[in-house]
Amino acid sequence: MSIQESAKLFIDRNKIVEVRALANDLQNPGSKIIASGYYNSVDALVQEVSKIDNNPNITGVYITLNKPNPEHCQPLNLPISRKTPKLSDRHTSRLTTLLIDLDPVRKPGINSTAEELEAARLRCNAVVGALKEMGFPEHMLCMSGNGYHAVFSTNLPVEDKPLVRDFLKALNHRFSDDAVKVDTTVYSPSQITKLYGTMTRKGPDTPERPQRRSSIESEPDTIVDITREQLRVVINKWGAPKKEQPTPATCSNPPAKKQNTGQPRTTIDVVAYSQKAGLEIMGTKVEAGSTIHKLKHCVFNPEHQNNDASIIQGADGVVFYQCFHNSCQGRIFQEVCKHLNCYPDEWGNRTRPFTGQENEATTEEGSSGSYTQSKLEPVPIEVFPPKIQDLILHMVDCFGTTDEIVVASLLAISGALIGTKRLLRIKQDWLVHAALYWMIIARTGDSKSPPINWLMRPLEAVERKLFLEWQALMELHEAAESARKRGDPKEKPPVRKQLKIGDVTMESRIEVLSRCPGGILEYRDELRGLFSDQDKYTGAKGSDQSKFLELYDRRPIQIDRINVKRQLNVYRPSLGILGGTQPKIVTECFGGNDSASGWPGRWITTHSQQSKPALWSEQVMPAEDLALWDSLVTTLHEYDMIEDKNGWPDGRVITVTQPGREVFIDYFNEMTMLPFMQEDVFRETIPKTKEHTLRLCNILHCINHAVSGTDEMTPVTEDEMVKAVTLGKWIYSHNVRTWNMIIRHRQTPEHQPVETRIAQAIINAESEINNGVLATSVIASYVNSGCSDKFSMTTDSIGRICSNRLKLQKNGDKSNRGWIVDTGTIDKLKTIYSLSARALSALAPSVKTPIEDVALVAHKALEALNLESNTFKLRAEGAPFMQDENTHRQPVTLHSYAPEEF
Repeated sequence: MSIQESAKLFIDRNKIVEVRALANDLQNPGSKIIASGYYNSVDALVQEVSKIDNNPNITGVYITLNKPNPEHCQPLNLPISRKTPKLSDRHTSRLTTLLIDLDPVRKPGINSTAEELEAARLRCNAVVGALKEMGFPEHMLCMSGNGYHAVFSTNLPVEDKPLVRDFLKALNHRFSDDAVKVDTTVYSPSQITKLYGTMTRKGPDTPERPQRRSSIESEPDTIVDITREQLRVVINKWGAPKKEQPTPATCSNPPAKKQNTGQPRTTIDVVAYSQKAGLEIMGTKVEAGSTIHKLKHCVFNPEHQNNDASIIQGADGVVFYQCFHNSCQGRIFQEVCKHLNCYPDEWGNRTRPFTGQENEATTEEGSSGSYTQSKLEPVPIEVFPPKIQDLILHMVDCFGTTDEIVVASLLAISGALIGTKRLLRIKQDWLVHAALYWMIIARTGDSKSPPINWLMRPLEAVERKLFLEWQALMELHEAAESARKRGDPKEKPPVRKQLKIGDVTMESRIEVLSRCPGGILEYRDELRGLFSDQDKYTGAKGSDQSKFLELYDRRPIQIDRINVKRQLNVYRPSLGILGGTQPKIVTECFGGNDSASGWPGRWITTHSQQSKPALWSEQVMPAEDLALWDSLVTTLHEYDMIEDKNGWPDGRVITVTQPGREVFIDYFNEMTMLPFMQEDVFRETIPKTKEHTLRLCNILHCINHAVSGTDEMTPVTEDEMVKAVTLGKWIYSHNVRTWNMIIRHRQTPEHQPVETRIAQAIINAESEINNGVLATSVIASYVNSGCSDKFSMTTDSIGRICSNRLKLQKNGDKSNRGWIVDTGTIDKLKTIYSLSARALSALAPSVKTPIEDVALVAHKALEALNLESNTFKLRAEGAPFMQDENTHRQPVTLHSYAPEEF
């Protein structure tokens, strides 16, 4: 769509619009110039914009969304100017347009890649698809250049600004993740958006991250306004629970009592602090008793300029930080001080008031001691088909439960129903079934049982039907046996099929699996019983747990039955487990040497986050949800099986498209590198998290096709794998919290690969020590030397690990900032950490090494070891190989070189 058509849309709706152009300030690099003008003529607007749109110095051209007061918009239809007063909220008369802005997450100041742009498009479709299911009208779909916009029509008073704000926050709570976020800052009545049809120049124009021309991709046939009631429905359904704002106690006027440091709280001189911290104040004004100090740019992102950021001091002396950009929402003044490593003089020399952990973790006390709770990812309900999303939300409202309990139960039950009947192949020798071991960690009163019982209802109906059919066949069999004459062959008794089991021994469990090759579900309301019952009847310590490990991996399993000649043998078993427990019980379930056996890593643990009280409700589950779940259970249960070449029942194989494989490969590598990038990464969880993600992909794929009534044997698409990866990251965040609980309980610190990486850098940087101090920037240069950009670490991350994990002391002298490192520290690091150059080399970009270079290095190594052999076989992993005339790979024979050749 052309600029003219876009301009006509907004002028027809709002009568008058403001156009703003942003340009780079060539005389002041890093700053922006803003020019604007008001128009009620499409021709005048297009003529002016056409003059500037092709100017490479213009980063973007924007237009106002809502209807302004005409008396403020003077003069009209003149060239844009820096002197033209810009539209403000108080100069807006009506909210006529609602903008939902989906942006891919990336570094500031760069354009999006094609993949990032596509992710934003898919997320935008998911948002509007969910809104349409709730009765929202058609929308206008726009590509902004780096993301996607869904533009709706509305007709609301400007006083409804908070309603629009809460609506966007609700969408953000439901649909945002680490890849794409809903912009929650575009609710202002004077909000601007891209003038569609113009160029977007967020960053340099490169093949990977090109500059693009924005566009309108689709328009509704008829325009229908969104109502207040529709906005409130979304807020009530998806809005995040309101959190108490951090009390800026360290910034307030002196109260009667003092802090534990013995120093009174004092009012801060913001101007003096800004000078000390190097912050440039562009202007100061007083509104409603508060003093607003406008900053030249945001403390956390220099790209946020032009009055976007402020330090505000209330009439009571309380100091706040504010930046209007979405990425800076929620920042507080203490974070400014921490980020700049500069604190107000009024705070004196006492301990820093803010550690940076308050927004990221909380501490919980239980019978197992205290532990740090890691940040949990929100439940990504958007990965499910819209009908399943509605079912989940209806269950949460009806049973007064949590998203986590419903989604975990739904996935675990569905996975057990699919079992081994459908197998997902990601590569030739990697097949995964769908059954999972799932533990829901919830406190008493979190309404865990009612939603699970509702989901189990159709399984119990099928189970009852199967039992009655077996009972009838058994009666016929017994009658036939009674009538059988001596010498006639015996008939085999009918096999009883089952869907679920409860409290059983391992022998009974294997017996049921031998009769149900497709798989079964074991449900325990309290999982502690399953763990405590292990080996209760066998006396063989560890035997039951080893059987569970074999069942998880679908390995053949057998049991020798006492006093019976035959054996129980299951070729490819599939067992799904679902149950719950309380937080204080978790460490009892995973104790001793379980981590070494891999037992905890095979479990998905989900922590229920009850955000509001489960008050009395008359709501019941809709009939369409009942029918949907019944149909889904029936479809998954009735999946057929085939026979393999040996006559054993086996599942049918679902393949993955190449784009889907590439998504998983990127995720696989990302997860593999986590221990080398972050602290508090528990390696035991990572291998099985990858496996869990593939099983979740299998489940999602089958649910999608069962709901839509299509063939599940079609390959897994890229979009389905993206959703599975989203689920994988969600469960990983919960498993990390569980491992935090386990490790804190055991009080056995484990050295992480990221510690080893930084310790190695410090040892290598010994020559850079200045008066006993090693700067963080120097450590960073050694840490990131030779690494690809993807695996580089920030100085903030390195600083945290130096302090929290390596226990280094920071030098207090500002003239020589850094970490106190002496020869004793170096020796200690060498003693504690087993350094592996081969492991660290995995961080470096892939480089092909000529065979001659390998030979030289290898012979130098032999010489250093005083080995006199003239030849040796090179078998190092990843080393190049020669090929003989039959194209067989052969180890290279390397001969000694004369000293001068080195």
